[in-house]
Amino acid sequence: CPAGHQCSNSSAAPEACSVGFYSVGSATHCSPCPAGTHTDSASQEACVTCPAGQQCPFGLAVPCPAGTFSAAGSANCTGCLPGYVCGPESSEAAPAGGACASGFYCPAGTPSAIPCPVGTFNPISLASNL
Repeated sequence: CPAGHQCSNSSAAPEACSVGFYSVGSATHCSPCPAGTHTDSASQEACVTCPAGQQCPFGLAVPCPAGTFSAAGSANCTGCLPGYVCGPESSEAAPAGGACASGFYCPAGTPSAIPCPVGTFNPISLASNL
C-alpha cells in the first residue's frame, strides 16, 4: 500500500487519506494528524507544522479570528494581550501596530479598539480598561 493511502482487506484498490489524515505506507487505515499539525491535501505521508496565525486542533489549518493569535505549531488560538488589538491570522500576542490608541481601550482578546464612552477620555495608549 503506498504512503498517503490506506489498504483495507475489503478494498481492492488503495484509498487516499483525507485532508487532516496521513499514512506512512503499508497502512490498513489513515491516522489523524496530531494537534498542532495539518495536511494541505489528501494522500499525504506526513503532517506538517501548523503555520503561525492559524490553529490546527484536528489536522486542518484554520485562521485565527481577530482578537486572537497563535505561534507556529499551535493547536488553538489564544486571546491577545490587554492593551492590544490583533487582526485576523495574527502571530503575536502584542503585534507591532496593534497598540491600543489613546481615546480607546482594549481588553484582552478584543478584535478592535473600543472607543471611550461619551464624557470620558483615556489619555494613554495601551489601555485595557477605562
